[in-house]
Amino acid sequence: MSDHIENHGVYASDGGTTATGGSAVPLRRLGPFLFLGSLGFLVTASVNQTLIQQILAEWDPLTKVAHYSMVSLLGSLTQMVGSVVFGTLSDRTTSRFGRRNPWLLGGGFAAAACMAAISFTDSFPALLALWLVGTTAVSAFTAPAAAILPDRIAENPKAPASMIAGLGQMAALVLNGFIVAALLADAQAGLRIAAWPIALAGLALFFGTKDRQVKVDKGTGGIVDTLRALRPPRSKDLYLVLAGRFFLMLAIYSLFLYQLYLLTDYIGTSTEAAGGAMALFGVFLGVLGSGSAIVAGVLSDKWGRRKPFVYLASGTMALSFVPFLFSATVTSFYLWAALLGLSYGLIISVDQALVVDVLPNKNDGGRDLGIANLANTVAAVLAPGLVGVLLTVTGSYQAVFIAGIVLSVAAAACIGPIRSAR
Repeated sequence: MSDHIENHGVYASDGGTTATGGSAVPLRRLGPFLFLGSLGFLVTASVNQTLIQQILAEWDPLTKVAHYSMVSLLGSLTQMVGSVVFGTLSDRTTSRFGRRNPWLLGGGFAAAACMAAISFTDSFPALLALWLVGTTAVSAFTAPAAAILPDRIAENPKAPASMIAGLGQMAALVLNGFIVAALLADAQAGLRIAAWPIALAGLALFFGTKDRQVKVDKGTGGIVDTLRALRPPRSKDLYLVLAGRFFLMLAIYSLFLYQLYLLTDYIGTSTEAAGGAMALFGVFLGVLGSGSAIVAGVLSDKWGRRKPFVYLASGTMALSFVPFLFSATVTSFYLWAALLGLSYGLIISVDQALVVDVLPNKNDGGRDLGIANLANTVAAVLAPGLVGVLLTVTGSYQAVFIAGIVLSVAAAACIGPIRSAR
């Protein structure tokens, strides 16, 4: 398996390590694996979220929202911490198989095993415990996966690389609807199937891609140096990107995590009809999102600009909430799906490239991208609480829709002051 490491140069990292294998990999070789990595992770994550909601609803309809809020909150907290920790550890991993690949393989299989084990429990405490271990393992996969782009891709095609990974996400969201519709009738049994795509993605990345090996510099590499490497970087632009991503993801999660309840409780569909609507939602999201991602990825790389696409994505996201303000119908749900798809496609095609543009030190990419990914996990932490508070205080989903519009506008406002990217 030593052929998983390329040795074409040496470069130094601030974390007391020296990494070998500095040559870039052609996008045509790595692109399919970026696609598979995103696809496998998000199929597992998105399907399991909905199946967990259904399991909780079957156990006790009166406590389903409170219990799911706890599951989502605590699971996101473990991912928030894990993103930084595992990103930093992967920066400093000295395995002969590379610094990212061992985490991708181990994290993927550990996450899948925990998610599948949930299907055999019949108590909320056991479900919660397994979910927390599983989400910790997920972060051991996602943090190193995010660092693949600055690690191994040449400078010029960053936006197309981000686009390809984003298309994997889009494909996952399309499949999500159909998988959920097929598995929703027996959610616990469905988990035994839906848990494993992330493991298969880890397997593909480990055996299909070459990784860089790092060696700890003399006199470094101990616990103190590792803890020192966890210190956040000093980069105003990185934190502005993080803030913009946070607001936009909070707007997305405020409804995306509650699709099932939005359909059954706000619009008034049956569970069976909700499954069909979510399947069609995935088609809208996937087709429109893939189209906008391809166009934005090509144009962003051609023009060397990221900001205009983030502005457009934020505006489109704000518009996606408007139909719900006037109509509690499945038609509004599909309009939201269409506009969300356009917006999300724009974001995924340039967002990761924008983060890479502002990285202060690409050799610490695992740590810094883990910090950037806190925007996603913190948004997932706060979204259930935000929705819960708004529904409790106002008794209406209208407040959630208005909050989504405000958050989308705030996301655009954070991008303007960035100086190290256009």
